[in-house]
Amino acid sequence: MQTDTGRRLAELGKDFFVYGLMAGLSRLTGFFLLPIFTRAFSVDQYGTIDIVVTLTALLSIVASLSFPSAVQRYFFTLDTDQDRASLVSTLVVVAAIFGCGLLALGILLSRAISNILLGSPEGAIYIVLGFLAAAFTAISRILQIVLRMERRIVRFNLLSLFYSLSYAGLALFFVFGQGTGLIGVFLASVLAAAIQLFVTILWTHQFFTTKLSLQKLRRSFRYSLPLLPAVMVHWVNEQSNRLVLLTYLGLGSVGIFSAGARLALLIRLPVSIFQQAWGPYGMTVINLPDKERKQFYRQVLNYYSGLFVCLGLVLVSIAPEAFRLMVPPEYYQGYVVIPWIVGAAILHTSGSITVFGALIQEKTIANTIAAWSGAIVNVLLTILLIPQFGLGGAAIGMFAAEFVFTFILWNFTVRWSDLRFDNKAILTTLICYIVTSGLILWIAQTVNSPFISLSLRLAALMGASLVVLYHCVDRQAVDAIRTMIKRTNAVPV
Repeated sequence: MQTDTGRRLAELGKDFFVYGLMAGLSRLTGFFLLPIFTRAFSVDQYGTIDIVVTLTALLSIVASLSFPSAVQRYFFTLDTDQDRASLVSTLVVVAAIFGCGLLALGILLSRAISNILLGSPEGAIYIVLGFLAAAFTAISRILQIVLRMERRIVRFNLLSLFYSLSYAGLALFFVFGQGTGLIGVFLASVLAAAIQLFVTILWTHQFFTTKLSLQKLRRSFRYSLPLLPAVMVHWVNEQSNRLVLLTYLGLGSVGIFSAGARLALLIRLPVSIFQQAWGPYGMTVINLPDKERKQFYRQVLNYYSGLFVCLGLVLVSIAPEAFRLMVPPEYYQGYVVIPWIVGAAILHTSGSITVFGALIQEKTIANTIAAWSGAIVNVLLTILLIPQFGLGGAAIGMFAAEFVFTFILWNFTVRWSDLRFDNKAILTTLICYIVTSGLILWIAQTVNSPFISLSLRLAALMGASLVVLYHCVDRQAVDAIRTMIKRTNAVPV
């Protein structure tokens, strides 16, 4: 008979599949554009794309004023649809006005910003388009939260898919069909954001009204503005290394780093899907009896670590061949960042499990402390390591930052709750990943024979996977397999 924990793990797996279907299609667009854009643009041009995208992501966070969090917090505290419409409309109008002001500032400063980030004022138009795309995205985010609150999950996921497909199609049309060059990529980003915003408005038009509320605005500001630094920390962890690389090694290094990060998307995608599925499901387990709850969280972290570390090592093992197939030679050195970006992604999402001790005690400050501690470590290590290790130094800084992030959450959980994770299994898994990734990286860089290199990398992968799975798989399952093997060996041939 299936145990309660086993049944819950099966339900979590089902949610993972449901969330992953459309999210996978939308997120893989950037991966499929990698071999096209790296051949269409030089490393400096590809670095320009990444820097402007980085700036756009930051601006969209600022322009939203963290209003999506306010909508999520107050949507169901209001009794009537009219009040909810008043809240949504008020925040959208204010975000639109703020976005227009931000765009005007961007137009005035575009040449100066381009000179600082891109080394020339000629990229001013790219900066302006980045500001415009950020304004559209910020407004759209507020309305997308309305869809989530109304449980219209299919439409919510379709919006990401619409954006990704629109962006890819328009970018290919402008760059290759119209011969616009680099500017076509940014025009596609603006138009795709505008299309996404238009569809979002159509699907949430019932929440638009002329009855704006200053009281609701004040209340939302009091809630959302203190959250803005915590929201921005994710950007710091994800993007700050690009700016340090730009300072030390130039635009080309950013382009090469970005190409490596795109390949690492093959593991970042499934872990992000897991996080989406795990968040709401993990909350449903909080009120279980203590023994069941502790067993469930412990097993989830073990299975998560074992599965994704093995998948990550598979990607790291075959990455040299995959990278050479996808990008031209000038991007090949980007392979060195893949093991550490893959590991950073796995560590970051593990924090969504280790944080639950703090959530049980309703002490959400733990996440803020852990996130900013990791961000500080990321920036400092990246500055220290890039002069010594180049691109690899930036990726190692990301990996170390995510280790600090999840380690701090783990300690808060131990301090504030009775949840206990499998220290030995997780530590063994982490050491296996670091040692095996370093070994695979060394083999790929030093062994000249492609066949021998691949064989040695796969041998390292198999050995590490056996160790990881042995420590992470449930002991009862391991004992059952042992018994089956003994019985098989005892049968005379």
